[in-house]
Amino acid sequence: MGCISFLPASAAELGAKPAPNPELERLVDDVCRKPVVVLGEDSGHGAGNSIATKVSLVERLIDRCGFSAVLFESPIYDFVDLERQYAAGTAESLQLSDAVGAIWSATREFDPLVDYLHRKASTGKIRLGGIDFQPTSATSAYQHRRLAADLTRQLPVPDRGGCESEIDRHTNWRYSDQSPYDNTALERLRACANSIEASLNGTNRSEMTQRDALMAANLSKYFQFQNPAGTPDASLRDLAMYENVVWYRAHLPSHAKIIVWCATIHGAKQSRFPAGKKNMGSRLHELLGDRLAVIGFSALSGNYGRQKPQALAPASPDSLEARALADSRDRDVHYLDVKELRRFGTVSARAISYGASEKADWSEIVDGLIVLGQERPVEIIHEAKPRQTER
Repeated sequence: MGCISFLPASAAELGAKPAPNPELERLVDDVCRKPVVVLGEDSGHGAGNSIATKVSLVERLIDRCGFSAVLFESPIYDFVDLERQYAAGTAESLQLSDAVGAIWSATREFDPLVDYLHRKASTGKIRLGGIDFQPTSATSAYQHRRLAADLTRQLPVPDRGGCESEIDRHTNWRYSDQSPYDNTALERLRACANSIEASLNGTNRSEMTQRDALMAANLSKYFQFQNPAGTPDASLRDLAMYENVVWYRAHLPSHAKIIVWCATIHGAKQSRFPAGKKNMGSRLHELLGDRLAVIGFSALSGNYGRQKPQALAPASPDSLEARALADSRDRDVHYLDVKELRRFGTVSARAISYGASEKADWSEIVDGLIVLGQERPVEIIHEAKPRQTER
């Protein structure tokens, strides 16, 4: 059992029209009219067959169902700059690859989607965005080179240079024993972010200013999230991602339909965080109800991972994965809709993380689940560094 796709291998090699996989076509039929569809995956982002299947689904949802925006669990900053480049007609596909980040765009499985989305975005057919506030991607060229200068240009001259240096040091991680990243440095960054937000709130609300304000708000939330002495509260990141999805919905045309590409742990309708803290998906579910569709992934067997692939633990005969494929005509892939998931009741599955199964009523967590017969690791084909032309 190999990679799942809408294209049989022979047809793909010949460049023929896609031959629809009936199971995946059922999924597309289910979600085609939804205004927001979340496509999840294993939390380790190392599931090659899942990513290849997601690529096919994204293309199908755009071409067949008219979805017009794709938002990635990627830093928001380079996507804001990328949107400016698309508006000016100067964007290149490698800039999109860098904005998505090496976690996906460095893989062979994701690579075809870059050119596809770039063609669509270049002709105004779709809009693209990032929803993560973390300025930590190794491929984020704009974040490394120009973010600090762009965000501080509205500050008073006496404050501008110092804040630009502080933010640039952080986004390029130029800390040392002489200039450490500690609570004092973090307080300086927070003060700068607050000043930037205040300066932008006092200016005209042009489209450029709105985009700068969006980046400044995310940077400010990120610095509030940071905790040099301990572990940050992960639910704050999910709150920011939710708020970014809401922002994009408000700034896209009213008829726009959105695909959110992320890990299932963030997209799930029911949060997996401790102490009742909400994730992005539970907030979206509260906001949208049945206008939202969350799709998860799992696999019966195989391997997964990035640098060090791991074998999936054998699925027990009574697991969701084993039972789903035992009843399926297609042993490579089976789609379980929410009604089928509900009929299974509480059952063990590894639909959040391939490293751990958990018992749940999965109809409460996702609206559909793709169960693959075999998973495989992602294939890394690009280095984790910017590939675009330096501007």
